[in-house]
Amino acid sequence: MSVNNLEKPGPFLQWVGGKRKIASQLVKFIPSGLNNYYEPFLGGGALFFQVRDRFKQCFLSDINLELVTPIMLLKRIQSRSVNC
Repeated sequence: MSVNNLEKPGPFLQWVGGKRKIASQLVKFIPSGLNNYYEPFLGGGALFFQVRDRFKQCFLSDINLELVTPIMLLKRIQSRSVNC
């Protein structure tokens, strides 16, 4: 399998109150030409995964540690992985 053929990652958690079903409609309300994206209510990350390629930097947060901890672990694993 080629790296070029890999699908872009998306939300891996389903959470009550998540934005997964309406993320494509919410994107329409985000102005173009912005450099930074701030997500104070990350949840499963549905909206973030819809818009992440439009921004130079993304700042993600959520007060719920049950949501934040798996994402932080994945980030650590990714930063330690070897590109082949």
